[in-house]
Amino acid sequence: MAKHVKKAVLQTATETAYGEVATVITTIIGAVSAKGQRKKILENAEVQKILARYDLHIDE
Repeated sequence: MAKHVKKAVLQTATETAYGEVATVITTIIGAVSAKGQRKKILENAEVQKILARYDLHIDE
């Protein structure tokens, strides 16, 4: 049985979750200090899909 959730509450929760995930992704990639490793991560197709999904732009 689904609960009825107001649109504003749902939107706020969604934005919060997206923000948290975006922070985690940028923190993880930022923690990779070796340029070659970072470049390899950022070139990965799955990583590129996730970055695009969350509209994240990370410099190599």
